[in-house]
Amino acid sequence: MRSLFKTSSLVLSAALLFACSSTAPPPPAVTGTVSSASLSSVSARASTGTFFSGSAGPSPDLRILISDKENSCSVSHFASATMLDIRIRHVAGTRTYALVDSVAKTPADGEAEADLNAVDGSCHDTVAAPATGGTVTIKTYEVNGTNKALSRVTGSVDATFAGGRIQGDFDAVLCDGPATGDATDAGPRSSVCSP
Repeated sequence: MRSLFKTSSLVLSAALLFACSSTAPPPPAVTGTVSSASLSSVSARASTGTFFSGSAGPSPDLRILISDKENSCSVSHFASATMLDIRIRHVAGTRTYALVDSVAKTPADGEAEADLNAVDGSCHDTVAAPATGGTVTIKTYEVNGTNKALSRVTGSVDATFAGGRIQGDFDAVLCDGPATGDATDAGPRSSVCSP
């Protein structure tokens, strides 16, 4: 009887330990494959600024860069990386935005576009694909005036491409200060790519 009690006690302890250790949710992840490029996100950064011509105004554009390499507010594009680059024209708070095919049309206010870029060790594109449709949902958009490092944009993306699909949840650091730039940092329009 004593042996049975000890065994039951060990099983119960192991079950409680497993239950307690599995209560923390996994970190958000954006995953998928487009053509030959697979993305499993490691980090996400967001910034506000002007990313579309003629879109200056009271509501800034929002750019979210999701990468399989750790990126920062100062360097967001790395060699041998795969990145999902999302731009929302005149972000209007927390809601769902339609992803449009940027080859077919320029996004209107309140619409978004996205590209998947995979680059090799020399920062040359191996895959550069625009999204053909889908959605991006902004769930929280928090600016922390006291501690800028706590400013965040969280949400989810479900983007379709001619060669696949990328989807999942993201939790992006909202970088301090406005940013400007091309739709992507890859290929011939490259502005920053760190080896």
